[in-house]
Amino acid sequence: MFIEYVTALVISYNISIDGELHDVTSHIWFKNQDECQEVFQYNAKLSKSVDNLYAHLRNIYGKDIMMGCRQTEIVSKPLNVPPPRPKELEN
Repeated sequence: MFIEYVTALVISYNISIDGELHDVTSHIWFKNQDECQEVFQYNAKLSKSVDNLYAHLRNIYGKDIMMGCRQTEIVSKPLNVPPPRPKELEN
């Protein structure tokens, strides 16, 4: 088994309010990289009408949107190491 790390889906884009551009950055947290990628690329569980989240947001906010999964150093699922063999069984 592999170690899994908490992963953030980072979404950055600009939004115009009264002619003034504002930078917006959002983080959505997941237990691991696979869950983040599922929402980012496939989005099948979220909505049947949207191919993927990136394409949907790009249609709304234009080409200035940036989106990606960033893994942290926070362990969400540690490596499953078996306990050492008892000394009585070594001989």
